[in-house]
Amino acid sequence: MSWYVSGQISKLLCLDPRRVRGVDLETTGLNPASDEIIQVAVIDGTGEELFCSLVRPMKHTSWPVAERLTCISPSDVARCPAIDQCGNEIVAALNGARLLVGYSLRFDLEFLRSSGVAVPDVPQFDVMREYAVVAQCRDRFGRFQFRSLSECARHYGVDFVAHDALSDIRATMMCFHRLLQDDGTRFAVPGTLPYLRAVEHFASSSQSGI
Repeated sequence: MSWYVSGQISKLLCLDPRRVRGVDLETTGLNPASDEIIQVAVIDGTGEELFCSLVRPMKHTSWPVAERLTCISPSDVARCPAIDQCGNEIVAALNGARLLVGYSLRFDLEFLRSSGVAVPDVPQFDVMREYAVVAQCRDRFGRFQFRSLSECARHYGVDFVAHDALSDIRATMMCFHRLLQDDGTRFAVPGTLPYLRAVEHFASSSQSGI
């Protein structure tokens, strides 16, 4: 369930940012069962870098579509560690987490798990899913549509260079913090719903039994 639907964000507002971990990956493709990781970045809630490295795939020798997006080439990662060589460092960077934050977080965590990296069993905050209620963009069935990190970052006044794991997760973490400040007095854009108002709406609906 999304945090805005649960209405239980008070835990997030008082959470020590040093116990928050942001995670972002770049990969050779979109399938965790067959594609591989080519970059990993982990930061804490203050933005401090805890781990960042290019990763050498073991099976793929090229990834032309992903290379166009990320500018990470096979030659860039040729001398970099494979995921099984840096997995312990990633686990160490995630150690102590009380909350995981990311953009399309399930995608990244599934890649880590498929690669044999242990992911902490703690609550998760997917900025992509939480921002969907702010954007108020729906499909023909009335479901909220997910928007890009670039759009979310523009909404919250965050500048970054897309498709670099460290840049992406720092932008995501800034958007995470600004979502929790979004009460309608800041970041006002016509046609959008302030995040904290969405939380209040769903929380009151739940309490009234709607």
